Amino acid sequence: MANRFWVGGSGNWSDATNHWAITSGGAPGAGNLPTSADSVFFDTLSHTTNYTVTQNSNPANCLNATFAAPLANNLTLAGTSTWNIYGSLTLYAGMIRSYTGGISFVATALGKTITLAGNSIASSVIFNGVGGGWTLQDAFNNGTSNITLTNGALDTNGQTVTSGVVVLSNSNVRTLTLGATTWNFSSNWTGDITTNLTLSAGTSVLNSTGATPAVDLGDKTYYELKFTGALASGASLQATSVANPTLTNLRFTPSAAYAIMRIAPGVNITVSGAFDAIGQNNSAQRLYLESNDVGATSTKFTITCNGTVTLTNVDFADAIGAGTGTWSGTSVGNAGNNSGITFTGAVTRYWVHPAGASADFTDSNWSASSGGATGASMPLPHDTVIFDGNSFAAGGKTVTFAGVVFLLRVGTINFTGVTNSPTVTISNTTSFFGSVTFIPGMTLTVTSTSIRLAGVGSFTLTTATQDMVSWSLSRVGGTYTLQDAMTSTGGVTFTAGTFDANNQTMTALGFSSSNSNVRTISMGSGTWVCTGTGNRWNFSTVTNLTLTEGTSTIKFTNNSASSKTFAGGGETYNNFWNNTAGTGVCIITGSNTFANFRIEPDVAAARTQQFTAATTTTVTTFTAVGTAGNVITIGSVTAASHALAKAGGGTISCDYLSVSRSDASPATTWYAGANSTDGLNNTGWVFSAAPVGPTTLKTWNGIAKASVKTMNGVALASVKTWCGVA
Repeated sequence: MANRFWVGGSGNWSDATNHWAITSGGAPGAGNLPTSADSVFFDTLSHTTNYTVTQNSNPANCLNATFAAPLANNLTLAGTSTWNIYGSLTLYAGMIRSYTGGISFVATALGKTITLAGNSIASSVIFNGVGGGWTLQDAFNNGTSNITLTNGALDTNGQTVTSGVVVLSNSNVRTLTLGATTWNFSSNWTGDITTNLTLSAGTSVLNSTGATPAVDLGDKTYYELKFTGALASGASLQATSVANPTLTNLRFTPSAAYAIMRIAPGVNITVSGAFDAIGQNNSAQRLYLESNDVGATSTKFTITCNGTVTLTNVDFADAIGAGTGTWSGTSVGNAGNNSGITFTGAVTRYWVHPAGASADFTDSNWSASSGGATGASMPLPHDTVIFDGNSFAAGGKTVTFAGVVFLLRVGTINFTGVTNSPTVTISNTTSFFGSVTFIPGMTLTVTSTSIRLAGVGSFTLTTATQDMVSWSLSRVGGTYTLQDAMTSTGGVTFTAGTFDANNQTMTALGFSSSNSNVRTISMGSGTWVCTGTGNRWNFSTVTNLTLTEGTSTIKFTNNSASSKTFAGGGETYNNFWNNTAGTGVCIITGSNTFANFRIEPDVAAARTQQFTAATTTTVTTFTAVGTAGNVITIGSVTAASHALAKAGGGTISCDYLSVSRSDASPATTWYAGANSTDGLNNTGWVFSAAPVGPTTLKTWNGIAKASVKTMNGVALASVKTWCGVA
């Protein structure tokens, strides 16, 4: 072990020839580059005025590192290379740091110290020394950069720590002693793997200051965790595990105009002291605590508080309030599937529009009675919202659902009786936790966002031909029944829950339900019209899906040159109708079953229907008749064969086709028609017209079939075969 002193002013760490000496102010030498066994010093003899040391070795190594100011002015530490410190680190107040490389504390013995003297390191910092131990001597400010404890023992010594991500997740032997520390972290706290972790929480406070933190405490005991950041839609607690942590205090006191915290389903967080859930006000700045699966499962999370519960301006979904604490408060909203919590009593709120042209849903324009005095509380997720004949005194009025950046929460909403043709603009994602009733005498404008049907229970959806644009069904335990024909210029997504189309026609850019959540879709007898391109019927993953096809028809109508895909997921459907017009290919993926598969002839251009190779599409009937000059091409997406299987007996009769890479079964039942082309690599297809029997004859010897009573003296009804053909 030796000492190394910096000399000669500005230069690169690796330049021992000009900058590293074995004594303070001594002569530099090529053999003096510091190693992991050498302590480095920057002192008053390193230079007489400002100078810069650039970390350019990869990595730079030293034992202890001690920094002091030059005789005049300042020292700047620069560079981007990794720095391995095998001992202690001591900075001096006021030094300049532009260095952005990663710092690894890799001591293998206890008793090391870190003194930052008010400086910010702002580097990715890793404590990774087997048997090593470090104690902070003052505040440790790492800006928004990460701190990782991989091996060894870190004692924060009651000092304030500031960082971005904190990573404790591994299985190495490591110890974190917090004492009275306040640790401010602007990103994630990753502590889900707690094997071989010894945690001494003391009276420390973990303060989450970020907007979208993912905080996982594993199964350890902490003193206090509080969330004071914006808590946007991505914020989560116990995000990656269902281990059950214990806390003295858990506080949600977000700073932003909207705040959403998602907690892992199945987790039980135990709080012995105070549980606070406090939104900023009872309108636009409410706090929302919900399942981390966003209502996609029926599993609740549990918070067991045996101390004091404070609830103000907060909504819950999929939550259990347990313990000896009193789960009640001021303006507490029920978004469904909760227990153990006393919610504010349900009310009906009536909208009374102000004199101006526009107002927001979160404004104070609510009344306890139709046309009554305004100033009543904004409706909570379990309340009923009424827009009626007294809501708009004149035309040209707009009410906007935009008071929050994400996820406005509305209960049952009804526009029945509204006059003066108002405009309703939904400009941020809005969740409805009850029935939704629109009317023809209004204008619904949905911009750059989506509507979520998220109620738990049985509800109705009445669209009144309003354009829903983009909407989703997103809650297990919720059933929505459509009351009239629905039109959406965007897509419809069935994430979870039950949807009953109730025999209505549905028109949208496309329909999607590709996930593993519990969901049920009843298609009824209506037509499901897909108007867009790309994957317009996306049911690729059908795990936990119950699909009742009824007598419905799925109809593709887009006329562009872009492809349209039906990803059926191997389900059984009633009718599929390729009613597109144009050169865009229609693609079927998955081994699906159809009652009738129909390719509408295109009088303007040829058409291509493709199936995924190595899949089997099963049909009862198959309708594909092109026209001269407008042939229907049937083939595979890739250079391999697909299969078409007929169920239920009988034959398939087509014409004006070009067929390739298609294996049809049973044999001699698929007739491509006399005007069709064998594109090769086919089996089972017969490239001729289907046999004509009495059941398909239109005339007999020039006489309309209906007029033919006998054939060769035999009653026509008694003829079973004709020339050996049924």
